[in-house]
Amino acid sequence: VTASFTTNLQNICEGEQVQFNASPSINASTFEWYVDGASPYYSSQSTTTVTYGNSGTYEATLLAFNSCGFYNVEVQI
Repeated sequence: VTASFTTNLQNICEGEQVQFNASPSINASTFEWYVDGASPYYSSQSTTTVTYGNSGTYEATLLAFNSCGFYNVEVQI
């Protein structure tokens, strides 16, 4: 499994919604998103939209699983 993802924003403002998308090339059967400072903090979908309560810099982590194992990628936005 190799994992990568994209997001539609680089600077987070209070109340802003951000969409995270797992790369279509990921051959994964299960996804786990952990998005610090956002609501919801956790999602098990390949694409998730979150809302940030405060401006700032945050970390987002994607774990992608398949029958061979898992891969994780973290990005600071």
